[in-house]
Amino acid sequence: YYVEKIVTQLAKRYGNDERIWGWQLDNEPHYGTLYDYSSAQEKEFQIWLRERYDNSIDQLNHSWGTAFWSQVYNNFMQIQIPNAKEAPQGANPHGLLDFQRFTADQLAEALRFQAGVLEQYISDEQWITTNYAYFKFLPPVDIFRNQHDLDFASHTMYLLSTALNYPEGNLA
Repeated sequence: YYVEKIVTQLAKRYGNDERIWGWQLDNEPHYGTLYDYSSAQEKEFQIWLRERYDNSIDQLNHSWGTAFWSQVYNNFMQIQIPNAKEAPQGANPHGLLDFQRFTADQLAEALRFQAGVLEQYISDEQWITTNYAYFKFLPPVDIFRNQHDLDFASHTMYLLSTALNYPEGNLA
């Protein structure tokens, strides 16, 4: 992992430097788009589902209500990432919810990994945080998944943001 190499080197160099008060993981962590639909991510999703449903495809089928419209799966390898843009009838809502949970777990694990590397080398006086941005509009971000990994969470707030439906910047 390049992330591990970079974080390790920075932490070794500045982990006991009194001028450094704290560490911020990433910047507004989320995927560049809302979700990663790559084949590698699909394989990880299948593994995540297998673990979530105790290696029981029958349990997944029951939980997702797949008996409707012939959506029943015979094995986990058949499951694709639910993508409403590709499924004319729409994605299975239970599958979509699990994919959002999976994505949130993946993102949280990436932050947890970085925090764990830092904790090996930094001073107890230094804190670890990350600045979340508009997690309300980013379904794959769940700030509570990292509540034990960070000393505190922060939030980026852009006062002139079209994301908040204030294109002119008038917040009054």
